[in-house]
Amino acid sequence: MAAEEAAVRAQAEAVRRLKQDKADPDEIAKEVVKLLEMKAQLGGDEGKHKFVLKTPKGTRDYSPKQMAIRERVFNAIITCFKRHGAEVIDTPVFELKETLTGKYGEDSKLIYDLKDQGGELLSLRYDLTVPFARYLAMNKITNIKRYHIAKVYRRDNPAMTRGRYREFYQCVPQLSGLLCTVEEGSFLLHPTVLASLVEGKNFLLIPNLATVELLGVLAGHMNQDFDIAGQFDPMIPDAECLKIVHEILSDLQLGDFLIKVNDRRILDGMFAVCGVPDSKFRTICSSVDKLDKMPWEEVRSEMVGEKGLSPEAADHIGEYVQLHGGLDLIEQLLQDPKLSQNKLAKEGLGDMKLLFEYLTLFGITGKISFDLSLARGLDYYTGVIFEAVLLQPENDHVEEPVSVGSVAGGGRYDGLVGMFDPKGRKVPCVGVSIGIERIFSILEQRVEASEEKIRTTETQVLVASAQKKLLEERLKLISELWNAGIKAEVLYKKNPKLLNQLQYCEDTGIPLVAIVGEQELKDGVVKLRVVATREETWTNSINQTNKVALLAWAKETGIDLVQINGQRRYGGPPPGWVGDPPPAGTEVFIGKLPQDMYENTLIPLFQRVGKLYEFRLMMTFSGLNRGFAYAKYSNRHGAKEAIAAFNNFEVREGYAIVVCKSTEKCELSVDGLATSVSRQELEAVLRRVTEGVLSVTLYTSPCWKRAQLAVLKYTSHQAAAMAKKTLMEGNVRLGGLEMRVDWLNPDMKQKLQSCEKKPSSSRVQGSKCLGVPKQVPQSPVLHNVLDCLNTLCQKQYLGTPLFLTKCVQADANGWLWFWCWVVIPGCPVPFSGFAWVRQDGTGRSGHEEAKIALALQVLRMLGCQLT
Repeated sequence: MAAEEAAVRAQAEAVRRLKQDKADPDEIAKEVVKLLEMKAQLGGDEGKHKFVLKTPKGTRDYSPKQMAIRERVFNAIITCFKRHGAEVIDTPVFELKETLTGKYGEDSKLIYDLKDQGGELLSLRYDLTVPFARYLAMNKITNIKRYHIAKVYRRDNPAMTRGRYREFYQCVPQLSGLLCTVEEGSFLLHPTVLASLVEGKNFLLIPNLATVELLGVLAGHMNQDFDIAGQFDPMIPDAECLKIVHEILSDLQLGDFLIKVNDRRILDGMFAVCGVPDSKFRTICSSVDKLDKMPWEEVRSEMVGEKGLSPEAADHIGEYVQLHGGLDLIEQLLQDPKLSQNKLAKEGLGDMKLLFEYLTLFGITGKISFDLSLARGLDYYTGVIFEAVLLQPENDHVEEPVSVGSVAGGGRYDGLVGMFDPKGRKVPCVGVSIGIERIFSILEQRVEASEEKIRTTETQVLVASAQKKLLEERLKLISELWNAGIKAEVLYKKNPKLLNQLQYCEDTGIPLVAIVGEQELKDGVVKLRVVATREETWTNSINQTNKVALLAWAKETGIDLVQINGQRRYGGPPPGWVGDPPPAGTEVFIGKLPQDMYENTLIPLFQRVGKLYEFRLMMTFSGLNRGFAYAKYSNRHGAKEAIAAFNNFEVREGYAIVVCKSTEKCELSVDGLATSVSRQELEAVLRRVTEGVLSVTLYTSPCWKRAQLAVLKYTSHQAAAMAKKTLMEGNVRLGGLEMRVDWLNPDMKQKLQSCEKKPSSSRVQGSKCLGVPKQVPQSPVLHNVLDCLNTLCQKQYLGTPLFLTKCVQADANGWLWFWCWVVIPGCPVPFSGFAWVRQDGTGRSGHEEAKIALALQVLRMLGCQLT
């Protein structure tokens, strides 16, 4: 038997060598047959089946670390979609084959067909757009804004190293009338444009200011689709799709990108005037679509040699498809003697001009290019088409940078729904698809290069024990935490070593450890340890008896206690209340409360002296009170009586509480903001992520160089507290790398007010406080600042700067305080700020001096160094 097995191994090795040497196929086949015969004679493996442990071609598994990155991306994208008002839908993973047939042009060959087992011919969905159109027609829906995240399938030749797969997700926002998809795994752009870039509507008005949500990653096998369907005024939904793409890509910070736009009607009109026969429009369009991967000479050769187009027509097409630009190019083509006479092209160019006007209002034209080479091969596009591409390698830390090309695409498909409607009724649609898988490839390589530690769980606290035989106590405590909604873990060992438990927290990123030990049990406390700093605090353990008493009291009285973030609220208004909320001065602060004392004791106590409007008990993560509360009465008299009766009152032996007038703080300070942040821009961000903003004031930071401090005033203490929590704990970036948020204390407020509106001693201090030195004369270079700015904007195709200046103050020494504002069409947001200026006898007005001051700052922000 051993000799026979050795012969089989030798024969197998001979077959491998023949394959490596690329021998004659007949010879290889002959030796393979011989090998199989030898294995059959050897026997001994009957009934056994050797499994090949691999994923199918074009697919892959995802580790917890990879899934954590994906979740970040998806959360960002979904947040963006929801910010734009999209609803979510889902459709089956397979459709009737006839539903998908004929919708994808030459790509139809990539559709996966399923075996007929139930009387229906089926196919796996190729994208999320056609199923969406079928859904609209079947349900007679004419207006919807939706997004869809699901897997799609393409029988493609996968290039997994470039983020291209056979199974991948699409993430598609779609508006009935508009469609957007995000492709995660295929480098074939799904029929929708990149969903959203980071500068959300009215959210980011500041250069380099990132949005809270952002949509995460756009290219890849996981497509996230966003679509708008319905009858709307032209180009408004289309512009929103491009805005979404811009928001997402900006938020994900993948590097420099460009969104190319074109219109199928312009393409068709161009083909017509170039002499392309109607029958060849789609096939020539498919060739033009390859210009991002092939040089023009090869594309021309394909059109002429393979597709039978005349050389003259091909050359004429080449004159157009190599053009790209913005509004100037659109105006140029509208005057083109041939295109302007073609009805389709004229309509497309008119809509493209309107689209760019809306994109200018959105402030994203700096990332948009009207590109006549963009064709997109899918047959169902009828109007605007777009595609987002990355412009440079995305990872500078690896030898082979990721090259992913386009990461999103989409367009308008007004005729697709009508193909499924029995009466042929059209539902205009436009959408965008973001390639998730490609983006994941970039982010994964970045994480590997930076060795960033990725948390794969959201556990907030590990319940640990310091000694043996404390499993029962650990399980009781973790049950309490779970019931309170806290994400907690416990090691599955009866007697784990404390060092091993702490090491587990460090390895997995768990921030807190709740330690139960013999001494802690005697003292009735739980030790809390912050893993990162190793700081320890003690908190009273949960008093189960008091908790049961609270629940019984609430049930008996019918009082409704509502848990909101870090507090539990009663009332506001209580039953029978009529009229407006109580005025200022009706709330008292209650401090030094025992942590196991609850509302069943406190509310009846404070109701003795007056009618309560509201009672708020501050809570810890473990369900204990934080030692303080707020009681609001229906009038000021009740608040005064409470202070008189209960300040230093012993609610329990040895526990004298503090009761005083609540300051009802409504102002926050945010220090460390970049000098490029303007009040209007900051206010727009805050109104997006917080509620109740009354005012925003900016000052030069007293603690940071080249930074600003903002004072935020809110409508109430509760609104300010919630804003403080959002700004401190969320992912909000307000233009500062180390932003600090705190309550505004009186000393700081007085200090800021005393420094307000003093002329700066420097010529330029950020875009908010511009100044002109009193003694130093302007250099000849500064005299030409405006010309320099105009020249720079022309070279970078940013358009002509537009200034607005207004004198708001003049002092006795001849200094003028100007507010300045400049819009550069190619920049995403305007620049604004204040400047102290003084006429220096050169004949220039104060307005001209203010322009020079702001222009100098803008030049520096755009990277231009003046000497």
